[in-house]
Amino acid sequence: MAKKKAKKSIEELTKEQIEEKQKELAAKIRQKPISELAHKIKNCSDDGGKRCTDARFAIFLGAGASFQSQIKTAGQMMSVFREEILKRDCPEITDNKKQEQWLDKNILNKGNGNEYSKFFEAFERTRTGRQKYISKLIKDKIPTFGYAMLASMIARGFINTILTTNFDDLMFIACNKFTGVRPVIYAYGIMATEMKFSLPHSKILKLHGDYLYSALANTEREMSLYNQDPNMKAQVAHALNEYELIVFGYSGNDDSVMDILENYPDGKELYWCHWSQELPSLRALELLKAKDGTLVAIEGFDDAGGGEVAE
Repeated sequence: MAKKKAKKSIEELTKEQIEEKQKELAAKIRQKPISELAHKIKNCSDDGGKRCTDARFAIFLGAGASFQSQIKTAGQMMSVFREEILKRDCPEITDNKKQEQWLDKNILNKGNGNEYSKFFEAFERTRTGRQKYISKLIKDKIPTFGYAMLASMIARGFINTILTTNFDDLMFIACNKFTGVRPVIYAYGIMATEMKFSLPHSKILKLHGDYLYSALANTEREMSLYNQDPNMKAQVAHALNEYELIVFGYSGNDDSVMDILENYPDGKELYWCHWSQELPSLRALELLKAKDGTLVAIEGFDDAGGGEVAE
């Protein structure tokens, strides 16, 4: 009940009020440079920084990690959806203010879910259509430097588990291409029952599905099905209890993931790496404050998130 009230109160704030609260809250949260995080990871080494046999951290990757591989972020996708919906459904309205009023009345004020979910469902009404859109969006994309460096960390044992909301295969491609490592992929609704954390293999948990399969979760309703998949839920809980967590490229805007992260155990390190020009969501900042977490400002996954940590 408390979470629902908090969510409602946030939704009632204007954009300017939210940004002000984000700044106020961020000022109360510990902030450290990426070099501190790199130092902690290197300290897990068995031989001066070359290899590690007891990984301390798991990595959580959001859409921002794939941005430099030319894959649109959720915000960019929403801009496309918004423009195409207006062209298709109300081409006669050209005034910006009236367009916003139409979107509020016909899209944003209907049903449950966040803006991304509502816009995507209005843009592509069927699950098949949404899957085909995602498949086209990520087809033939190539992992960039940040993914290559993270693959190196996996190959050397510093990281064993990746959790991600991304549909793309960039992490697996980077591991296979640059290191020869082939992590086991567990996607929502597919193989979570077979996952064994005692195995030494590196693992990629794809919380919202894999574009190679049909079980993609794009809307809030589809994402909420995660909570009805007890196998994946159990594996993620195991990962969050087993490792401390580093977040890259995730703003904290969808309820299905934030509900997971809010169950992150107390007393464990939680690093949230964010683009220096943009703070995580208000809900993410509240989580960081509650968990005594750390904000790490970076200029991009390639520039800092991958490179400096993996040196």
